[in-house]
Amino acid sequence: MVSFVTFAHRMKEGWDYTIKSKRTAWNFEFKALWKYRYLILLFFKRDFVANYKQTVLGPLWFVIQPILTTVIFTFVFGNLAGLAPEGVPDVLFFMSGIVIWNYFADVFVKTSNIFRQNANIFGKVYFPRMAVPISVMLASMLKFLVQFLLLIVVFLYYWLNGEVDPNFDFIALTPLSAIVLGIMAMGLGNITSALTAKYRDFTHLVGFGVQLLMYTTTVIYPLSKIIEWANASEALGDFSYQKVIVLANPVTSVIESFRVGFCNHGLEIFNWNYYWYSIGSALVIFLVSIVIFNKTEQNFIDTV
Repeated sequence: MVSFVTFAHRMKEGWDYTIKSKRTAWNFEFKALWKYRYLILLFFKRDFVANYKQTVLGPLWFVIQPILTTVIFTFVFGNLAGLAPEGVPDVLFFMSGIVIWNYFADVFVKTSNIFRQNANIFGKVYFPRMAVPISVMLASMLKFLVQFLLLIVVFLYYWLNGEVDPNFDFIALTPLSAIVLGIMAMGLGNITSALTAKYRDFTHLVGFGVQLLMYTTTVIYPLSKIIEWANASEALGDFSYQKVIVLANPVTSVIESFRVGFCNHGLEIFNWNYYWYSIGSALVIFLVSIVIFNKTEQNFIDTV
């Protein structure tokens, strides 16, 4: 046993040994994540079972949610507001935006509270902490794949009836677009999770903020409408801030590429520079999130 006097003396003179982590803030721990890949799958199964274990319909909510949302959007924004573009089936137009947006929002929201929800596990045993948000992204990707199959069914119905002429070059971009949105959402979620570990107010702002963020994309209206409104405003000498906000959102170009592929709408105004901007933004956000996540991980247990 070390007496209090000896302990105080060592505190004054300095410790004989100091144990510190050699891991830097930029370390993503690729080798450790691969070593703990089975733990990632375990977290993946845990999230899936926890979400649908006590539900009557279970995974059927994967399909029910986009169907109900599409019906509401078609009625409100398509029939009443007249925001859907001409020459494109309203159901296919809105569903194509809803499916890709749900994936982004799901990853963002579920990773935004990683530290608080897993504080008990993080404080007791070691494993690569990034395994948790990765498992969340994989679970959301499974949900996206199911909803994407639903979109394919709707798309085939309109295509076989000659109501839509798809662009298969853009459809081939779907895997890349899904990866870009997943990385971007996980990065934003990790940054938000680091903030919520210290400031609980951000917990209440996440859901509300994601809803507002949707209106800064082209989920409920085509980019052609925004450009049309912007040209009308500029003709009157007014500055169109709406166009700047929508184009500055890196999610917009990904949604537009999705729509060009399945609806063949917006090809004439699609700009590849904005798509590369989305890819670059996703990488920057993800790299910044790694630094913030790793720094927060070192002392978050004292604040949660």
